[in-house]
Amino acid sequence: MKRLFIHIFLTGFLLAGAVVVRAQQATRVKASVDKSKIMIGEPFTLTLEAQIPVNEPIRFFSIDTIPHFEFLQKGKTDTTDKGGGTVLRQELQLTSFDSGAWVIPAMVLSAGIATDSLPVDVTFSDPFNPEAPYNPIHDILDAEPVKESADPTWLWYLGGSVLLLIILLWYFLSRRKPAPAKPAVVLTPYEKAIEALQRLKQSSTDSRNYHITLGELFRSYVSERRQLPTLQQTTDEVMRQLKGTGLAEEAARRLSQALLLGDFVKFARYQPTAEENQFSIEAVGNAIDELENETRREEAIRAQQELAQKSGKPSR
Repeated sequence: MKRLFIHIFLTGFLLAGAVVVRAQQATRVKASVDKSKIMIGEPFTLTLEAQIPVNEPIRFFSIDTIPHFEFLQKGKTDTTDKGGGTVLRQELQLTSFDSGAWVIPAMVLSAGIATDSLPVDVTFSDPFNPEAPYNPIHDILDAEPVKESADPTWLWYLGGSVLLLIILLWYFLSRRKPAPAKPAVVLTPYEKAIEALQRLKQSSTDSRNYHITLGELFRSYVSERRQLPTLQQTTDEVMRQLKGTGLAEEAARRLSQALLLGDFVKFARYQPTAEENQFSIEAVGNAIDELENETRREEAIRAQQELAQKSGKPSR
């Protein structure tokens, strides 16, 4: 009986040791954020970490989108070799333009291995704190009395001289024949957009005004040329309006990236590089050129159809 008890004890001890060793050798993942509550457009950092033992293949998370959140910057994946395996770590800078209580879902590395979900509140402003101290009330300051001039006669002479000079100027200028007015040059929406792009290329304005001007001139062109209500719309609404206008898929993709970059610069104070600025102005210029060509083609077809209807011949 005693030998049977010892045998059972040793077997249980060995099984427990095997479970502990396997638990220490299992892959472990973790996700964390530096802020659980942000204002709309405020950036925060999401950190992902994976501890992979020696006997497991090296792999890491692949994340393209997170609902209700936008990527501002994806950091490089840092790899650290430790005695018990490899540690992979990456920092992602995110923001959100949707107010509400959102959740970053669990990030799945493989079957049965996933991080915890993380709640993040997105608000318009900080909540009112009734316990915060009030600003001090300043006393009313007495204004110094205006000192009157001892002899204001010279002011009368000065006023009379100025009035006389104005009368003489008006008399001589009114006798001159007005120059013939030059006819005003009316620019088309396309010409106005191209001139605005050239001025923006030659300007030395800061990145925020650069992207705001770029987005406004594109929206103005589309509003005037295509009669689409794009001036007060978001980037997603503008891109939906452009479907069916003949804009090529690649040009639409580059235009969407340029407008979204402008949103990040305007609302999240993202600082773009010179290459990103050049990409944005080229993408907007190419989109305007393609929309103009497609609009002119449609106008030519309509003109042929109207001419055919007037002449009684079918249009080609």
